[in-house]
Amino acid sequence: MKTFHTMLVAALFVSMAVFLVCWLLVFTRLVELEALSVLSAGMALLSVGLLCLGEAFSRSGSHAKWRGSDVKVGRLSSFAFGVGFCAMGTVFLGYGWLPGEYRLWGAAVFLACWALALLGQFLDGRAYERQAWAPGPKTEAPDQARRLS
Repeated sequence: MKTFHTMLVAALFVSMAVFLVCWLLVFTRLVELEALSVLSAGMALLSVGLLCLGEAFSRSGSHAKWRGSDVKVGRLSSFAFGVGFCAMGTVFLGYGWLPGEYRLWGAAVFLACWALALLGQFLDGRAYERQAWAPGPKTEAPDQARRLS
């Protein structure tokens, strides 16, 4: 699993670098690389989606936290982000081959996954609040323990 994760991260960085080079060449109007830039963006989106799905299905769950809080990103949110990014990556990779209605379906899946991710964020916040109010020994957050010492 670690090897697959490393390969996905490498594919992500390579596709982002190719996209950046293509974007710079198109921006300077030296070369028209529309297809290559769209394919590299699709590969980056697909890599991010597969990494998010890997976190959703891992034994320990996601280690990420929602920005600006101590709330952990739950499995539903990771799954929604993963499916959404994979759908958009597939649409980008199918550039020029997919008929128009499939692109619309991909956009609809992405929007549905965005709504599912918002629901997951709400549920993650509720679970964090329930944990905070649960009776039992309270543990300090790691960043607060470091500040005190």
